[in-house]
Amino acid sequence: MLKTIIFFLFGCSFYLGQSNGMSILALKDGTKTTSTSGEGSGTQGTGTSTQQQQQQQLINEINELKVYLDQSNLNMFLSQQDKKFSKYRIYDISGNLKREQIISATNTYTVDISNLSSGNYLVIVNEALSNTGISKSFIKP
Repeated sequence: MLKTIIFFLFGCSFYLGQSNGMSILALKDGTKTTSTSGEGSGTQGTGTSTQQQQQQQLINEINELKVYLDQSNLNMFLSQQDKKFSKYRIYDISGNLKREQIISATNTYTVDISNLSSGNYLVIVNEALSNTGISKSFIKP
């Protein structure tokens, strides 16, 4: 579903365009994570906004995290091209924490998901340097 978004920030910058959506999910442990769907399009006016730059950077970071399941659905592979992560958390669709692990800073990691039931999940990885959380959803068949 497309929405038109208009931001006016202190009279010096604006954004007018189409977006496929951006949402913030609050989990039971108090963690908040942002996710997007689609690319969106639009026109940005003159001037820059720190808030707009941070939003675009967050969208780019979310799109960089890749999550793959192996053919047996027993392992999940996390990959992030340019940044290293040092922690991951897996939540079920109800927001319950199912698994959490601190790992050595890396940009690829294999997670054993054999103990997870079939269903929808959210994985959040924390960037090693800034501790920023980036999330992706996945389905375990």
